Amino acid sequence: MKTINICKHFSIIIIWIILLIGFMPHTTYTSLAVDEKAVPVTTIIQDALQQNANGDFIWTLPDKLSDIFTPMLTIHPNYLLELDENNITMDDDVMMTTYNYPIVVVEKESEIPVAFLDIQFRHFLNGDLSYHLSLSQASEDAPLLDTGADLINPPLLEDLGLTWTIFESFDSTEDTSHIRIDDLYQITYADTIDNTTSKWTPLIKTDFQQPAAARSDAIVLPKTAVFSSQMRFGMVDVYTLLDANVIIENLGLSPTNLLTKSTGGRKWIARLPLPKSITHKALTEHWGIMSLNQISPFSNDQDSIIADDIRIADLNRFRKLRTDGIYYEVPTSYVPYAPRAYWRVPAEHIGQRFISSIQNQKKRGQQVTNTHLETLSIMSLNHNLPQQNEAGFWITEPKSKWLYDDYGIEAGFYDTRFSTDAALFILDMYRFYNRTDKEDVPSLSLEESNQLMASLTAYADFLLWYGDRFSFVTKNGGLLLQDYHHPTIAHEPTHVSLNHLVTEMNFLLSYSLLLDNQNNARQKYPYLELASKIRTAVHDTSISWIKDNQDLWYAYMPDGRYGLMDYPRLTRNDLIISIDLLEAIYGEKDMVFKALIQSKESYLTKNNLPLW
Repeated sequence: MKTINICKHFSIIIIWIILLIGFMPHTTYTSLAVDEKAVPVTTIIQDALQQNANGDFIWTLPDKLSDIFTPMLTIHPNYLLELDENNITMDDDVMMTTYNYPIVVVEKESEIPVAFLDIQFRHFLNGDLSYHLSLSQASEDAPLLDTGADLINPPLLEDLGLTWTIFESFDSTEDTSHIRIDDLYQITYADTIDNTTSKWTPLIKTDFQQPAAARSDAIVLPKTAVFSSQMRFGMVDVYTLLDANVIIENLGLSPTNLLTKSTGGRKWIARLPLPKSITHKALTEHWGIMSLNQISPFSNDQDSIIADDIRIADLNRFRKLRTDGIYYEVPTSYVPYAPRAYWRVPAEHIGQRFISSIQNQKKRGQQVTNTHLETLSIMSLNHNLPQQNEAGFWITEPKSKWLYDDYGIEAGFYDTRFSTDAALFILDMYRFYNRTDKEDVPSLSLEESNQLMASLTAYADFLLWYGDRFSFVTKNGGLLLQDYHHPTIAHEPTHVSLNHLVTEMNFLLSYSLLLDNQNNARQKYPYLELASKIRTAVHDTSISWIKDNQDLWYAYMPDGRYGLMDYPRLTRNDLIISIDLLEAIYGEKDMVFKALIQSKESYLTKNNLPLW
């Protein structure tokens, strides 16, 4: 094996410095400069990325991760892997460092680029490392997007012999005569891809496909994500790309992953075929996480709640994770739509669930040794922040046929619930990580703290602007903020759903409390004023929300009527949060909100529906 020659040109040396810093722990440049014990940069450059005689790339991971994991990229001898040195990037993101390796796949004989491979690493403050691979045709061969659903055909696949391998080393005392599988778990489904009925199951011999299962040194893994003690190794996805950030899963084209025995451990192998289409762009993607901590929720008797959190989040088949966010199945009322299509949701509900779970475990006095929830929360935060637009809110990119037919709203609209949930997640992350008194928890730097506060302020200010312009006014001056708005195309006024409305109030109240804690009490009054007007609107319309059967109406309609079917528990849960926040600020429980909760709970109880 030889080290890549980096001494030919000064520019190449600079590039490798960038590469290396990306793989170093999340540390400021200043501290690197003054740390006399820091490893000399030239030494680390020589070890950061190596290339063997076959032209394969081998990475050395940061900290002690390199003692356990070694990633390697290989390809068939008919092709070359070339690093696109001019487009290497490294970014100091919030509580993580992100660095990208753009790689060009070149056919040897013709010397023509045939594919592009983007490899992104994210090194988190807790020590975890995620990776994401995305393979596509070279740009000159890639087709234009076409949103016509009738013309969508699965791409064809070309085998370049491109494989991503991770060598995992075991303790020297472990028996490595056979492939270790006793720590492997997967999420399985019944008849449909449903996170309410899915379950965790250990991988056993019968799960492995033939003929490799008959060998002692290699097995074919099920077509799913596999969790080991310290690793998540995802399935390989082949996507068809539509517009509005909609992707189609082509499960039948996804190759299976392999697990093989290696000296002192095992090898995880993902095969990456090149997708080709004449009508749509297509991608092959694969991602995973490596950790010094615990990834599997079944390691060291971890809390069963963690297992439920990861299973319900399901970033395998129920949802998809990409470098820019988490994707949910597209509703049939959205455009573009296709079976097994996913769209990027502006709210980071998974990160929100995970950070809430971490907080609850801390409140119970539990030591959280599984870092999977935290790593995905930090990742979600760094998806969320860049998607916030200059006006302060988050856009829903696909078109909703329902909203277009009823109100004339085009694609690229503001959904008050999704945006408010996005802001509430940022607020939760700020409150949990903007502290220096917790030794076992990473913390925000001053710059990161200011970045999150700027995001929260931008959305709070936008709500002030929005509430003043797009609300129905009640008899006592209350404001019913409309659920949807297009920022550039005029449309009819929309309905106001109770869950959207009180969640907006909850954000404003929470943001006001945050300003109190920062001794910025004077700044909170405009936000408290809008929250108070929303509360007044709920009071003015109180009993009108209650149906004859004690259920709640979903929405106040533009013509003044009430209509649509409410969620089973979502609105009730939002109202409970409202009561707690109102009591924290005003010192008393709100009896109107309490009456709405009691009515909803009576309906649920009478109909034998669960309260939680």
